[in-house]
Amino acid sequence: MLELIVKNMNRVYTGWQVGSYIETDAVNFSFKDKTCAAVLDEVAKAFETEYRISGKMISLGKREYASNGLILGQGEGMGFKDLEITAMSETLPVTVLYPYGSDQNLTTAYGYDYLLMPGAQLSLEKNVEKYGRFEENRQFDHIYSKGEFTVIQKIDEVTFRASGIDFDLAEYRINEEDIFVTFQTGGLAGYDLAILTENKGQDLVWDY
Repeated sequence: MLELIVKNMNRVYTGWQVGSYIETDAVNFSFKDKTCAAVLDEVAKAFETEYRISGKMISLGKREYASNGLILGQGEGMGFKDLEITAMSETLPVTVLYPYGSDQNLTTAYGYDYLLMPGAQLSLEKNVEKYGRFEENRQFDHIYSKGEFTVIQKIDEVTFRASGIDFDLAEYRINEEDIFVTFQTGGLAGYDLAILTENKGQDLVWDY
């Protein structure tokens, strides 16, 4: 686990190393959209231990110190005079964003599990030089592969003609699933109808 965390840290800042660690049983974790710091926190809690970072070396396991007999506590004559907990209202700016969309309408031929930005761009960066590198992953479920076209003619009760469809819908069918058209305006606004057949991407026959 530490090897994987260190590998991800070294993507941007080189020199990170694995330090000491405890032996544990094999455990499966899911770390989708989590930072390395969040992963370290979760792993440490799962094994009821702690982690520490010295320079660029990450270690997992409780750090034990030899007792010198000194006991500190809060109160008169106990060492601490006062403790105050203050909530931080300011959050660090996100300067490196890894955005991705939904997995809807994607096939294995796409090559990625989720929809990426145009050109398979993985990240967006802004003000890194000013504030440093603060990364965040964010999914946008409402963004997925789809097209918007205009109905230009009604052929009969179950057939309409659409403009702008320049591809064969049948070639993009996923696992023989139905192809749906969702009407945005007009008398059928809000209806989702399955397309039964299509003719060269123009005449579409729907199913009531």
